[in-house]
Amino acid sequence: MSEQTDPTSSFPLYMQVLARIQYDIDSGAYGVGESIPSESELEERFLVSRITIRRAVQELVDAGYLIKRPGKGTFVRDKSSHLHLLKSLRDIETKSFTEACEEAGYEAGTIELGCRVAEPTEEDRAFFELIPDERVISLKRVHTANGIPVMANFTRLPESQFAYLEEEDLKDRSLYESIRLHKGCTPKLDGRCILSSESAFGKLAEYLNVPEGEPLFRLDGRYVDDDGRPLMTEKQIMVGSRYSIAL
Repeated sequence: MSEQTDPTSSFPLYMQVLARIQYDIDSGAYGVGESIPSESELEERFLVSRITIRRAVQELVDAGYLIKRPGKGTFVRDKSSHLHLLKSLRDIETKSFTEACEEAGYEAGTIELGCRVAEPTEEDRAFFELIPDERVISLKRVHTANGIPVMANFTRLPESQFAYLEEEDLKDRSLYESIRLHKGCTPKLDGRCILSSESAFGKLAEYLNVPEGEPLFRLDGRYVDDDGRPLMTEKQIMVGSRYSIAL
């Protein structure tokens, strides 16, 4: 029986396949030590190419979910070897997701879901001290580690300072790096951040490639430059099983 993938989705086909195999592992459909279906069986299940299947499986091998045994097949590994990022609350102030991945030995990636000019909210007006008719840049991204979605980022910045982002290609690039290059500063957390929890539903579940109801962490913060001038606000929504915040 085949499972349809969506070629029009923002997520590549291999990531859609990867997410479904990973869900089968997390839900216990494939237990520790059990083999997953063969490449030909997965091709028939998902109706995608062998190359797509091989990339999805290899990403799960790299992330510690699977192990290949030549001549025998591909097997589920113990959960202690699964991909998991741990970041201290202190590091959130100055370190980007890309830097956190590099320190943990993972390859960071970014999928840009949209960058547009938007009307400011009252919160935007107050924090950025916007003049009348000034708008903001609204940026949506998903961060991956070894190809697996870990975090969705929803960032807002004043258009007067960041209009260049409409033309900037941030695919697999750090926003912090872009800001350092264009503005000569590193975003720093302004005061306290708010850590809360929620569940994945609708588009958010799609962005993070998790089943609806998956537990998520949410971190809301405001960021300033070296002189305390407002730079951006950001909502980070993390998959709890893949990313933890150490207080």
